[in-house]
Amino acid sequence: MPEPLCNICGRELHWVIYYGSGAKVRECPQCGGDLTSAGMSAASSVPVPSPPSRPPSPTASAGALRGIRGVNAEIAKRRDIDWGTVYSVGYSITFFIVFVGCWIYCIATYGFLFGVGLGWLPSLIVAAIVSIFWPLIVLLIIILAFILIGNKS
Repeated sequence: MPEPLCNICGRELHWVIYYGSGAKVRECPQCGGDLTSAGMSAASSVPVPSPPSRPPSPTASAGALRGIRGVNAEIAKRRDIDWGTVYSVGYSITFFIVFVGCWIYCIATYGFLFGVGLGWLPSLIVAAIVSIFWPLIVLLIIILAFILIGNKS
């Protein structure tokens, strides 16, 4: 029996195994069309998983695709926020504020010699621990601000 042909590009369909589910399906190597797109019923093959995302068919206008991709990329650039960077910046700001505050507290409590000479070490430890929880600190400050504003009215 000859290999079935793809209705989209006319090439032979070949067996492809989807490794996620282990199912076999006939697929076109040129356009990615499967048995269903070739006009054959999916019931005549092994169970077909939902196909992975495929590139657009070559019959689409290249200029139109570039325009769509450009618009989608522009929208994605505006919407994507790198939360790792946001956390790192917040951590750094909190670390600096807490470190300086603790070091000034050590100087005021233990005097200039011990405060400046050794106060940096506990200040460093406290700043590292407290800065990990900076989002909670910001949330607490916002809640307290709403409470204080609500009491003045």
